[in-house]
Amino acid sequence: MKQNRQFAPPKNLCIPEIFGNNVRKYRKNSGYTQEQLAEKLEITQKHLSIIETGIQFVSASLLGKIVSVLQVQPAALFEYEVPDVKNDMYDAICSYIDTRLDEYYRRIKKDITDLQK
Repeated sequence: MKQNRQFAPPKNLCIPEIFGNNVRKYRKNSGYTQEQLAEKLEITQKHLSIIETGIQFVSASLLGKIVSVLQVQPAALFEYEVPDVKNDMYDAICSYIDTRLDEYYRRIKKDITDLQK
């Protein structure tokens, strides 16, 4: 099971964006559409959309409703998870090495063939 790695967010990512991303994540995990969650929160779907995109932050009372409906701890909505790029980077490096080794192998094979002539 993958563990969450939490670090300070990059400087270009703001708290409302982190919060909004987490609301979206927990909304989807709970099986709600934006319309369904907005109805339960007694707000419009557009209002929820601008919260999820980080354009607007929530009031304390709306935060309480979100926590209650999504059944999450308030702190969970402020957690920042570092994207897992390790596997992608590893795969890219392996692919690069494989390509270079193949090229090097073909060159050596050609040199040996040329020497035998």
